[in-house]
Amino acid sequence: MSPRSQSELVDRHQDYRAKGEEQRSKASSQFFEKLGLLFLLGDSELHLIITTASNNLLSVHNGMNNFYNEPPFAARLEQVSSQNRVPPSAQLTFVDSVITCATGNPWGVSNAAMPYYLKMIRSFSPSEIAIMFSLVTGATVVGHRARNIPRCRKSFAQLTTFLSPTSVPTQARAAYDWWSKEAAGG
Repeated sequence: MSPRSQSELVDRHQDYRAKGEEQRSKASSQFFEKLGLLFLLGDSELHLIITTASNNLLSVHNGMNNFYNEPPFAARLEQVSSQNRVPPSAQLTFVDSVITCATGNPWGVSNAAMPYYLKMIRSFSPSEIAIMFSLVTGATVVGHRARNIPRCRKSFAQLTTFLSPTSVPTQARAAYDWWSKEAAGG
């Protein structure tokens, strides 16, 4: 697609938003997503798309029959996040949703959704890795589960094995080393 065509599409999309044409704006966003061109819409629009997909995933995770309902929501979040850089403003919501769902609850995890979670975790940026470790020490759902539920503690520790050691930032190195030992059994 030529730069001129891209520019015209973005102009039309922004015009829909400016006029408050919700249906057209939503359809336009989906069009950009299907073409893998969400990056053209800017960080604020990408923020909204990623945080909405993250919140929807977390909502399903906390709902009934979560193990059966999570996979399509995990797939959507993985698709959107793999096409684009997650804006810094959306990283906390994104990482929290992925890590909470991948750690699971006392009864387990959605096995069908795990490949999507692992793919996203493998691609975490250094800042997303730092957020991951801050979540487990904070007053968060995943933090509570990792500290108090043995199955979740083991699950979180296993997730650290999917991180690239070279991507772990200095401020998260001690936590990474500790959880890596935990994953190895002690």
